[in-house]
Amino acid sequence: VHLAEVLANLKGSVIVSGYHSELYDDIYAGWQRIERRALADGASERIEVLWMRNVDQDLFFSYSPL
Repeated sequence: VHLAEVLANLKGSVIVSGYHSELYDDIYAGWQRIERRALADGASERIEVLWMRNVDQDLFFSYSPL
């Protein structure tokens, strides 16, 4: 929870990546959220989540590595 307090006080963009979690949903309530299905732990299906604050999604999704 300490990390969440630090992230909440940052002025810039913040992205937290993890698996679906009720705790994270509570901590990052009000943040933008994106979910994707993924396979993990021996091909078990899980939901990966990005919780984002102050992120320009158009810029984020248009990024292309060199």
